[in-house]
Amino acid sequence: MDTDNTNKILIIDDSVNDAENTASQIRNAGLTVRLFTVESEDELTELLKSEPLDLILCATQSIDPEIESLLQIAKQSSKDIPIIALGEHFEESAATKYLLAGCNNYTTKSNQQHLGDRK
Repeated sequence: MDTDNTNKILIIDDSVNDAENTASQIRNAGLTVRLFTVESEDELTELLKSEPLDLILCATQSIDPEIESLLQIAKQSSKDIPIIALGEHFEESAATKYLLAGCNNYTTKSNQQHLGDRK
């Protein structure tokens, strides 16, 4: 993370309202954040080249870029950025799928309290 304590977080979600809700929860937890969004795989690739991101949050229902593409592009970038998959509802099979695919964690959009937990 940057020495100025600003966390650079990419939120990928086709729902602007859900992305804003996620950003609000992070800020309400007392974290200083600079948020980024992308609308295509090309934008994602360019962002990974130009910004040292601290975290990527990706909705599992995202269409562009899809979470599977995100994981592949992030792996190709050779950067070690934690990726958390955000599902609509908790499903053990979905959690297993995304963790095996390379996500660092899986949670639901309605249960994001731990995103702001600094302990």
